[in-house]
Amino acid sequence: MLTELEASGFVNIFIAYAHQDAKLEHILFKHLNPMIRQKLICPWDDRQIMAGKVQQEELIKNFNEADIILCLISPDFIGSDYHNWIETQSALDKQASGEVKVIPILLKSVQWEDTIFGSLTVIPRNKKPIAEDRFRDRAFTEVAREIKRVVEEVRHGHPFVHIL
Repeated sequence: MLTELEASGFVNIFIAYAHQDAKLEHILFKHLNPMIRQKLICPWDDRQIMAGKVQQEELIKNFNEADIILCLISPDFIGSDYHNWIETQSALDKQASGEVKVIPILLKSVQWEDTIFGSLTVIPRNKKPIAEDRFRDRAFTEVAREIKRVVEEVRHGHPFVHIL
């Protein structure tokens, strides 16, 4: 009997981000395109909610179907009660039970170490916010490589490893 992941062939990725960071989220999406074309991943963000759909229902459905949740960290994301207390806490609870892998991505400078993300390793691993990196594409490439590594772990049924 095939698992849902084996049958579909791709890993579902939910992207949580503040709308103020939409430009950077769009660039990340471009860097994920090779994995999309290889049918390794199926990333989802709220821009994909079709007209006439109930927004909250679509968010919950795609959040619950995710194998990986990317949290795009910025002052706007950290400052949002919704992202901080609803999405992020739910994501970390799901990670603790082994249902999902949470990957925080540092987009902009913010005091994230004392937040709910403080126990997780952010990417880029040098902890330099992508928006401040002179070589932004290089930073996004590193992020895409880290995501691919986790995708391969998920695809091959390795247990989720908490990156600390």
